[in-house]
This record gives sequence, C-alpha cells and structure tokens, in this order.
Amino acid sequence: MINLKPRALVVEDEEHIKDLLSYILESIGFEITGTADNGQTALELLQSQKPDLAVMDINMPYLSGTEVLKRCNCAEETCIIMLTALTDEDTVKECLALGVSYFIRKDTPVPKMIELIKKTWENFYNQKTETIS
Repeated sequence: MINLKPRALVVEDEEHIKDLLSYILESIGFEITGTADNGQTALELLQSQKPDLAVMDINMPYLSGTEVLKRCNCAEETCIIMLTALTDEDTVKECLALGVSYFIRKDTPVPKMIELIKKTWENFYNQKTETIS
C-alpha cells in the first residue's frame, strides 16, 4: 500500500512542545517520521529521511536551528517552519535567506498554529508542484 501522507520531522528540545507539535501534525494529516531534541540529530534526520515538512526550534543543544539550515541545504525540498520563543530581526532575516518557509512563535494559540502550518504547507506544496510541472 502506498502512503500518500506527507512526512514530517519535529525538532524541539522541550518534550511537551515536541509532543504537542507531533499531535498537531498528525491531526492535520502528516505522518511523523522522526523527532529530534537537538540540532545534530535534526541534521542527521533531515539528510537521511528527507521529510516533506520540518518544524524546527531555533534554540537547541549542539547546533542551533540556523546552523542546521546552513549545513543541510534542504529548504528547497523540505518545507521548513521555524519555531521560536523570541524573534529577533537578524535571526528572521538569516533564516529566510536560508529558505525557511515560515516562523511560528511558541506562544501562538494552538488553533492559530494549526492554521499557519496548514497554510504554509499548502503554499510550499503548490509552489513545488508548479515548479515540477
């Protein structure tokens, strides 16, 4: 049987937020193919699994989300949504230059978070399929 669910990776060092993100993604039709609680593991999973979507914290142990982006060069193939408690303009600009699709603050209400993830994924998917056509 062919699995048509988009595959997602959740990268977050706070266990309760990682669980919440996994729940949200599964509830909107994603298959969670992996989770990571540090940047080094995230880099390895991004390179080996090549997920369709990754929701990744910026501040993590070992490698920051920004450093992961610099090393993996995967934003063309993977829709990357950065998750952060604090958004400073320089970090946002740097991540956008590295191909991040969207930023979500950790204090975003869950219904709004769901809406933003769905909309970001739809935009990424539509752009990707238009490029292929």
